Amino acid sequence: MSEIPRPQATDAVTWPHHGNSGGRRSPYEQYQQAASENDGSPAMMPTDDLSALSEGFLNLPPAVHKIVQGLVVEQEGLRQTILQNEGRISFLEQLSDQHAYMPVLNRRAILREVSAFTHQPQTPYADSTAAIGAVALFYLVNFEKLHRHNGLIEAEDALIHLARQVAGAVRASDRVGSVGGAGLLVLMPGASLDGAQTRIAQLLETLSMRVLTLRDGLVSLTVRAAVMPLQAGDEGEQALAAVDELLRTSLATENLL
Repeated sequence: MSEIPRPQATDAVTWPHHGNSGGRRSPYEQYQQAASENDGSPAMMPTDDLSALSEGFLNLPPAVHKIVQGLVVEQEGLRQTILQNEGRISFLEQLSDQHAYMPVLNRRAILREVSAFTHQPQTPYADSTAAIGAVALFYLVNFEKLHRHNGLIEAEDALIHLARQVAGAVRASDRVGSVGGAGLLVLMPGASLDGAQTRIAQLLETLSMRVLTLRDGLVSLTVRAAVMPLQAGDEGEQALAAVDELLRTSLATENLL
């Protein structure tokens, strides 16, 4: 998940400024210029909605003509304000879903994504008991060891490295999010259990061959993962609890708990 671009200080969505930048002006800015050149009475533009819809509009009495022009200017100003506000809201919504220091979703956002996916309308002929996707839970086993021996900053650097590797390896349609501690949850819509297990096994093999350079030298990451299918109606918290149980059973078998 790439970093969310921060909007400009004043406008999240805006027209390019006219002047040295050579950008085109918005209709609102054109009206403003027309008003300054005509003693406060903006001239009608050939592309105005009103003039295009009604040729008789230009034949209205001057007083009515001026009032309607003012309303058109105000309407365009409000439209620009709405566009700016929509851009700001979109940016804040994305920002609220992003993890504080990793390039993935936070826990609330990834669990919401899982629930939204499993509750979307299914085709009438779909088997209600069939898997519609899968989730995988990654866990950085040696996170606490790194914390004890290298400090919290370097342990978090290792977790960030893992998050980047996982986020960069999944499909564009997949979602990756932190679920707290050293765990990362991956939502894989439409993936079969066998297909998901194969992909996760390949990723774990790749991660085992990569080392991370920290201040105290090279560190190998001990990463384990569990995969389970998703069915229609599964809740995000429910899916997380189930795949976490699978992972803990696997870790106990390897004496890694």
